[in-house]
Order: sequence, then structure tokens, then C-alpha cells
Amino acid sequence: HANVAGTGLTQNDDGSLEVDPTGITGGTLSSTDITVTDGSDAVLKNVTLAIAADAVTKEKIHANVAGTGLTQNDDGSLEVDLSGSPMIAGAGDITATDITVNGGEDAVLKSVQLSIANNAIITDKILNKNITPEKIANGVANQVLKTNADGNAVEWGTIDTNSIIGANLTAQDGSIEVSTGGTGATLIASSIKVAEGGITPSKLAAEVAGVGLTQNEQTKVLELSVDSDGDVTMNNQGGLVIGADKVTTAKIKEGTANHILRTNADATAVEWGAITTVSITNSIVTKTDNYTTLITDDTVLVNPLVNTVNTITLLTTGVLAGKKIIVKKSNDTTGTVKVISQSGAIEGTSSIQTNVPYQGWILQFDGTNWHIVGHI
Repeated sequence: HANVAGTGLTQNDDGSLEVDPTGITGGTLSSTDITVTDGSDAVLKNVTLAIAADAVTKEKIHANVAGTGLTQNDDGSLEVDLSGSPMIAGAGDITATDITVNGGEDAVLKSVQLSIANNAIITDKILNKNITPEKIANGVANQVLKTNADGNAVEWGTIDTNSIIGANLTAQDGSIEVSTGGTGATLIASSIKVAEGGITPSKLAAEVAGVGLTQNEQTKVLELSVDSDGDVTMNNQGGLVIGADKVTTAKIKEGTANHILRTNADATAVEWGAITTVSITNSIVTKTDNYTTLITDDTVLVNPLVNTVNTITLLTTGVLAGKKIIVKKSNDTTGTVKVISQSGAIEGTSSIQTNVPYQGWILQFDGTNWHIVGHI
């Protein structure tokens, strides 16, 4: 029937029904990320469209989407185009004055200057043993790194000697003398001495060679100076040998007037001395105990105590052949006088002795042994 067509419908002449758009109040089809044309009154109510998350796949990307710096693969996916240099218009470099930058050219969209922020480098960020001398900026010549007066910074500077507590440098023995400046001169207490064998020929100055010595120019060794006329020669052991008949009166150092050359009291040296009575007269000594004769003794009187033995030792060291000496028991006790020699023998035996009162011997030395040349 004709009245069947209500709001939004109309009936054709043949009686069929169809939608009448003019009779329907429509809604708007809109979107913020899709362009909608003629969306007004396009739907029965308002509809907003949006692209669902992860809905844009590589298959839906058109070829002209890949602009500067991008390229589209055959499967439709996009990737950065690395073939250009610079790849992207306006590309810049990463540079720095205090940081080493590797590969910084054309690395960012615009040039970037890097620097280390103030107070950014703290102890925890420095690797142990990583600060080498090459990484320390140069200072003034002959200065050292030290803390400043407040102790809150490190700076180049000279060492104030007043800030160093020094120890003393001393001599360990008499081989070296620390004449001045030894107090407080070292970091720790030290002593010095010439090492055993430390004075080698190379360390000797030429002036060291005094009278009787000369220094070898090549080896620097000190050598005995031997005269050219042969008065003194050197043997194979380096000792000096005075030639026969070479000691003349001119070579003997002068003494005091009217003195003679004689051996000293111990017969250990030759010396100038006045002529004394003992030098030209016989010397007599009296003994009551053991005794070793002197080179000046001529007569030894021995007074042994009762039932004791007094030993008289005849000196041989320094005694000239021909020397005579008298040894006599000079009391009437029962004591004994025994005579022995410092070296050699007495009439081929080691000793002679007597306990007869007032008996004795006259003995003479042949340079090696003593002989009895008379009895008393």
C-alpha cells in the first residue's frame, strides 16, 4: 500500500520501496589520521575512524613514501639509505677538543661540539693506572705536581725545602769526611764510606804519586820510581833492591855532630847517637831470676835462690859473630844456673847448667851457635 513508505523511504510507481536520503538526518564520518571526503551526513550516526596500532604493515606502504635518506625494499619495508654522503641534507659532524671522537664525520643531523662538563670527572670514573705522564699537561721546567696551599687542587710548583723534613748524611768511617751540609741533607738517614777496593787506579790523580813513586800514564797504577843509574832496581816481586856498594856516605842523611850510627836499645832500628860508656866498655848485670840477655850485655852474674833454677837465655837476634859473654853463678846457694840459646845450640846441645858456687863460662857466638871458649 502507498502508506507503507515511512520516514526515510519512498514508494516507486511500480510499488517498490527504496531509501529516501533526503528524508534521513545523517551522521558524520570523520578521522584525525585518515582523510575523509564528503563524510558529512554520510552515515546514520557520527563515526570517527583511526588507524589501529600495528595496522600499517610493509605491504600497505606505497613506493613514494621513501623520501630523502630512506629507501624501500622489494617487500615494501623501509630502511635508511646509507649510500649517500651526506645521506641526509644538513648532516653534521661530532667534534670535541677534550674527547677523542672516532667516526664523527656526517654522524648527526647537524654539527655537534662535545666537551667534558665541569666537575664531571670524579675519582670513580678514572680507571686505576690509566693516567700516564703523557696525559698530564706540561708545566714549567723543573717543577713538580703538588697540592696548593689549601690542599684542594693539584698544581705545578717548586718544592719548598722548609716542607721537607730531612735526615742526616754522615760518614761511616774515616775514609770520607762530610765537611758541611750533611744535616738534613737526605730523605732518610744515610752514611757513606769508601768501599773495600773502591780506590782503583783510575781514581788516582797524578799528584798522588809523591817522592819515590810515579803513575803509569796508561794504567794509572802507582809504580816505584827506580833511578836510571842502577843504584836501585826492582825485583820480580816489585820490591826495591839497592845495588852493591851503592849506599855511599853522600846517600846517608846527616845526623848530629860527633854522633855515630848504632842500633837502638831493642836492636830494631839504626839511629844516630852519641858514643856512650856502654858502647865501649863491658856491661855487667846481676840477676836473681830468669833473664834474656841484651845485645849490650857482656857479663851476667846470677844469684839463684836455694833449690831454684834460674834460666839465662842468650840473645841471637841482631848479635854479630864474635860476640863474647860471661855467665857466672855468683853465690854459694844450692840453686842452679841454666843457660840456653834463643836459637841454635850451645856446644851442640840445647843447654848447659851448674850449681857449683862461683862457677861459670865464657861463651862466644859464631853467627849461628854459641861455643864455650873458657871456664870460670
